[in-house]
Order: sequence, then structure tokens, then C-alpha cells
Amino acid sequence: MVAFLEKHFEFTSPLSIEECAVRLQAQSKRGSGWLASRRDILVHVSDDENGKKFDLNRDVGKNLYAEVLGQLQKDGNGSVHVKGFGRIPLIFFLGLCWFFVWACIIAYAMRAIPLLSACVFLSSIFLLIFWAMIIKNRNNLIKLVYQTLDANGEP
Repeated sequence: MVAFLEKHFEFTSPLSIEECAVRLQAQSKRGSGWLASRRDILVHVSDDENGKKFDLNRDVGKNLYAEVLGQLQKDGNGSVHVKGFGRIPLIFFLGLCWFFVWACIIAYAMRAIPLLSACVFLSSIFLLIFWAMIIKNRNNLIKLVYQTLDANGEP
């Protein structure tokens, strides 16, 4: 999957690789109520030839996902090297831009210049709000990895 605006992280955790995997999986939770999907954090941990790999996903809204992918590798001194990145799938950004373009085309086809101006303005605001939500959630997922694995310091 093509990603957009990746944010990389790397640190060493004093925990064992198994404890890191268990702690990450414990962060998986399902929300309840009207805004349930916005509280969902889906965590998958699997074995890899170099250790374990993990991914965290959060539905920001309307199936717009922020995600973090990473790998856990054993260090020589018993600690775990954690490396990964948070990303925003490019297809969602392109979809929002596509919505903006079609809103402008429809407003122009209706020969409604004031409507076109309002459409451009409202679509831009809409895009910025979703963009900010996705960035914030991507950063929160990275912070969650740091806090869960007892990293020495924040990202």
C-alpha cells in the first residue's frame, strides 16, 4: 500500500520480546456507543524471521485509517529494539481530493458561481479537518507504542 506522510520511530525497550508482544496486544480494544469506531484500536502481532512484527490501526472516521507498522528485534543484551513508522494511506487523501474536485465541477456545471465559491471553501475546510484528525491519530498511535513498551522518552 502506498503511504503518505510517514513518521518513523526507533527506540530500545528493556522488556523481553514476548512481554512487548503481550503488552501491544493488550492495547487492542473495541469501542462502544455512537462513536465506537473512533475508539477502536486494532493490534496485530505476528512472528517474523527477525523477531516479531506489529501493526496498530485506528479508524479515524468514515473508514479513514491511521496506522503504525513496526518490528520487534532482540538486542544482544536482552532488550528489544523497536523500529517502525506511522503512516496515512495515500488512497484516503486522494479520495478526499477527488471529493473536492467533483464538488467544484458540479457547482460549476450548475452555473452557480456563489455556490462554487462556497463549495470550494467548505470542501477545503472538510479536507483540513479530516487531515488534522488523521495526523493526530497517527501521532497518538506512535505515542501509544512508546508508552506501552516503556520507552525512555517520548517521540
